[in-house]
Amino acid sequence: MRLRLTLLVMSLVGIGLAIFFAGGAPSTADGSTTEGMGPRAESESYPAHGTVTEAGEVSPLLNRRLAGFTEGLVELLSQVPQPPSHEQAQVAGQVIALFNEFDLDAAAGLFENPSAGLEEWVQWLRARVGECGAGEPMMVKDDAVRYRYTCEHGQLEAQFSLSPETGKIPGLMMAARGIELAEPVREAAETVMRLYDQWDPALFRRSFSEKFEEEKIRRFLLDVRSKHGDCSLGEPDLVSVRGTFIHLNCERSVRLMKLELMQEDDRIKILSIRDPRQ
Repeated sequence: MRLRLTLLVMSLVGIGLAIFFAGGAPSTADGSTTEGMGPRAESESYPAHGTVTEAGEVSPLLNRRLAGFTEGLVELLSQVPQPPSHEQAQVAGQVIALFNEFDLDAAAGLFENPSAGLEEWVQWLRARVGECGAGEPMMVKDDAVRYRYTCEHGQLEAQFSLSPETGKIPGLMMAARGIELAEPVREAAETVMRLYDQWDPALFRRSFSEKFEEEKIRRFLLDVRSKHGDCSLGEPDLVSVRGTFIHLNCERSVRLMKLELMQEDDRIKILSIRDPRQ
């Protein structure tokens, strides 16, 4: 009986970890149109005592106690995130130093492919959030690390990975909290919601890059509507010069829409709708 109970505890812990580490796959319009629903965690108080029946079946009280233990373990693990490596921490400091005083030549020592587009991205954010201080790591997952920096007029988030071959950053996600959307991004977000409410082929063709297929996008938005109902634009989560993560307030849920625009003509090049960030 003791062996059965031990195996049951191990099984429940395994289930709890699977729920904790699972993530909701985003609905995305740049290649796929599947809607993902991430897990939801709920807390509950459990009795302190339980018994096991003679036949080896676990009583409801013990089931609840073990579930409480599993939730407690998951909560503990969530409070002990993986720390960034020494190299990642060093680069995080270099990223914000370059943000505070951007120089394209200096960027060549940090990024694999620095460009005028990167400079525009950084300067636009710098003009809105001001100078930023040392960052705090938010997340380390596989080779990627995300930092949050406190700035004069808001917060900045930057996510990057380091190439094992060059030690440099091949690509950078950088956006700010607490600032207004760029006007082309706001217009693009409003366009998506107009198409969400009523499909307009001419508006779609004017607003999306050629890589999008009209019928796929139409069905994608219909699929989101069937699951979440009417939606309206909410508050931005993160903002950059050519993109945003912005909340959608829907009848049956809150969603998070990601938009990114073409640099050449401000047409939409990335659109996804997913669970809000945790």
